[in-house]
Amino acid sequence: MKEYLLKIFYTIFPFIELANANKKINKTLEDPKGVLEGISHKESITTDTLKAEYENTLAIKDKLEGKAKSNIFAVTISITLVMGGDALLNAVRIENTPLAIRVIALVIYLSSILYLICAGLLSLHTLMNNNSISVIKLSSNANDNSLREDISCCIEYNLKKNITRNNAIYTTYICIRNGLICLFTVLLLSIIPFKIGYEHKYTEMNGKDTLVATQATLSQPYISTKDIEENVLNKDSVASKSIIMIVKNNFYVFQH
Repeated sequence: MKEYLLKIFYTIFPFIELANANKKINKTLEDPKGVLEGISHKESITTDTLKAEYENTLAIKDKLEGKAKSNIFAVTISITLVMGGDALLNAVRIENTPLAIRVIALVIYLSSILYLICAGLLSLHTLMNNNSISVIKLSSNANDNSLREDISCCIEYNLKKNITRNNAIYTTYICIRNGLICLFTVLLLSIIPFKIGYEHKYTEMNGKDTLVATQATLSQPYISTKDIEENVLNKDSVASKSIIMIVKNNFYVFQH
């Protein structure tokens, strides 16, 4: 149960999980030991194989940065869609919509904006602040053993940095997804009718008798005085046949 709740929490706040995961990885980068550490028969791994693996880490870095650039483009389009969501909020802010629904729609709408802003910042962070790599030192070429050790450490550093980049990109995807889900939720709230039955109270011009018309009674734009007598007027009241009632929402009652 705890793991399930934690998964839901990280789905809503993915950047918190990203911070925790990358923090653990960055601690291991302070003292890299190399990918050859703990491998049995590491002498069988040639220097050329290590160089190929090192070049592969650089290629992966370039691919991840390409994805980060694509995410920035996706975030730009998504923010454009969200900025048009003001019309959806106006659709929710109708007279008969409960206040709680209006507040929920506003919170969800603001959440979609925050998600997309976080996605854009993460993409920029990947390109600008998380773009470091480890390169082979020129002095390591003096002998084969030092070269192998240096390449091994470079591979470990670059691999772990690529993991942090991939984590950031994955979190960006989640933020974009959550932002679009929030926007879609506001769209649903804007098209669902939240009409609550209510009563309109009207008084006669002489102020003695009261006419009560419900929403169901006012379902037609034009109501005759006969309908008023049968459905609206109090049986015990004395109402004039020439009552002209001007009702809210442009409902008019005309005399016979």
